Amino acid sequence: MAQTLLKLGADPGKLLLCVNSDIDLKGQYQPQWLCADAGSRRLWVLDESQSGEPVLEIEIDKVQDVRTVGVVGAGILQVKIDDAWLDVLRYSNKLKQRFRQAGSTTQPVAQRGSHP
Repeated sequence: MAQTLLKLGADPGKLLLCVNSDIDLKGQYQPQWLCADAGSRRLWVLDESQSGEPVLEIEIDKVQDVRTVGVVGAGILQVKIDDAWLDVLRYSNKLKQRFRQAGSTTQPVAQRGSHP
């Protein structure tokens, strides 16, 4: 994963946020990573089974808000862009606290442009 981040222009040692989930957006048990980089002002979702391109790439400056939503057996981290909510990452209920914290970290970064 570090090689993918370097290819994307991020410094893996200076990420604002890098947290792993245990399921993908389809609900399959497939680890994915949510990474945010201050230098490039990007948020990425990376899939461990795929090398190269991120599953999702978002410009941090376009993020208006961040929230977590509970669904049956899981949760979803969403970002609001252009007044529409976008599913970014899914996680099992055992990781819900981790993603509440990730959401609370990502929101101020998007709104103020710096780490809280």
